[in-house]
Amino acid sequence: CFEDVKMSVYDTFGSLIYIENGKDDTLTGWDGTIDGRPAENGNYIIVVEATTYAGETIKLNGPVTLIK
Repeated sequence: CFEDVKMSVYDTFGSLIYIENGKDDTLTGWDGTIDGRPAENGNYIIVVEATTYAGETIKLNGPVTLIK
């Protein structure tokens, strides 16, 4: 139910490692790689900004733990 979604993933040092923009039905998500190589196990930060069809802006962020 989102008109536009922006999802960003950062490493623990604050470097942007993944970004994706699109509509809710076109997003694929982060595949756990950095520059085509598997990312290390650990904690990452995800930031999501979305606009609903009603025009409301939603901002969420938090930690994500990658375990392979």
